[in-house]
Amino acid sequence: MSLTVPLVRAAALTPFLLWMRDRGLTWESRLQAAGLPATLIDEPERPVPLVLAMRFGLAAGRAEGPDIGCRVVSEAGIRDLATLSRVALGARTPRDAFKRLMRAMPHHSSHEHIVVLPNTGGITVRHSFQLRLDDETLHICQQYVAALIQSVAAGTAYNGPRIARISMTPHPDFGLKHLNEFFDAGLVPATSKHLSISLKDAVLDRPYLNPARDRALPVGETRDIIRGDGTLAASLRAILPGMLEDGSPSVATLSTLAGTSPRSLQRRLTAEGTSVSGLINTIRREQALARLTRSTDPFADIAAELGYSNQSSLTRAVRRWTAVPPSQIRPD
Repeated sequence: MSLTVPLVRAAALTPFLLWMRDRGLTWESRLQAAGLPATLIDEPERPVPLVLAMRFGLAAGRAEGPDIGCRVVSEAGIRDLATLSRVALGARTPRDAFKRLMRAMPHHSSHEHIVVLPNTGGITVRHSFQLRLDDETLHICQQYVAALIQSVAAGTAYNGPRIARISMTPHPDFGLKHLNEFFDAGLVPATSKHLSISLKDAVLDRPYLNPARDRALPVGETRDIIRGDGTLAASLRAILPGMLEDGSPSVATLSTLAGTSPRSLQRRLTAEGTSVSGLINTIRREQALARLTRSTDPFADIAAELGYSNQSSLTRAVRRWTAVPPSQIRPD
């Protein structure tokens, strides 16, 4: 696999943010402490570095308890849950919903996989990450995904246990017992870094009692996959617009998000025919021209919002890009 920055849609964090907001917790400052924009609650489709999203989840678990993922899901309605759970709203049965989840992952996350495997009398839903994670972070992430999967299996007339077996990474200090109250099935320690959940045909093929009217998939072949064309440059272009709101990120910061060294990151970008500075300049140009052509706000305000030291710096940049002053590209 080529070197890219692991990405996930901000929707993965939305249930946590809503849960915190409803309890008067300072979710904005927690996002910023993790290196994420405080506006993510209103931008569910925005790609963010997966490493930073996990940093946020880990901090939430340490602050609110090691069962935070289960509590967030158990105390929310399905329409308030992450994209992966809301995909199920248009399905006829849980089995259909899990097939939808598997197809939805390329849009939702670049380094996560959900695979639905048949077994005797049912299926196994396996979730995995394509990056190395410590056990505490894995535990928070896996319990959250497991709780979402259990919510997808709910909503039918089936009265028995919805899940036959869950294999999950234990918390290094608390193990798995603190999660027993949240799941139909007993939990067993995972022998790998994967989350595995087995479900029986009896629940999988029961129709939902109240299926959604709109059966269209939120994601599909006509929607973009989060990794773009699979290049490092594409993954950086996905996150740089948000990062530029707080100034230009360093090569060291970007290489950390990609899980590589600054030298390797620069070498890969050179092979792709670009550089960090080149990508930043391109994005700043796109942002500036889009802002100028769609807004009648004062030039000075736009320059400040885009991070230019003064209005004249923006004017010089626009002349360099277009050979005309900003006044000539503004809307009538």
